[in-house]
Amino acid sequence: MLLIFTLAFCLISYVLKINAFLAYFSYICGLTIVKSFISDSLKDLFIISKSTKIYTKIGFAHSFISGSSLLIICLYYSIREYSSFSYKYMIPMILVNFLIYRFIFWDMSYVMDRKILNKKIRSDF
Repeated sequence: MLLIFTLAFCLISYVLKINAFLAYFSYICGLTIVKSFISDSLKDLFIISKSTKIYTKIGFAHSFISGSSLLIICLYYSIREYSSFSYKYMIPMILVNFLIYRFIFWDMSYVMDRKILNKKIRSDF
C-alpha cells in the first residue's frame, strides 16, 4: 500500500508540475504527521530503540517496503532537481535519507498496515 501511494504521489506531483523539493518535503512531513496520528505515543513516532529489536518486531518485508518507498521519493527528487550527480550532493542526501529512514520511516509500512488491519477486523464484527 505504501509503495502504491508513493508511486501515485510521484505521478501526481509530476503531472501537476509541483516543485521537486516541495514534493519531497511534503511527502516526508505528511507521512510523519499521519504516523503521529496513528501512533499511540511519542515514543512510537520516533524510533529510538535498538535496530535489532526493531527488525525482529517489523521483519524484512515491512522494512523493505518502507525503504523502497523512501528510495523512490528520493530518486524522484534527485532526478527532477539535479541533472548531474556529484559526491558533494550525494553524501549529504544519503546521510539525510538514512537518518529519516532510521528514526522516522522504518516502521511506516508496519504501523499503517497494523492500524488498517485492526480497523478492518473491528468493522467486520
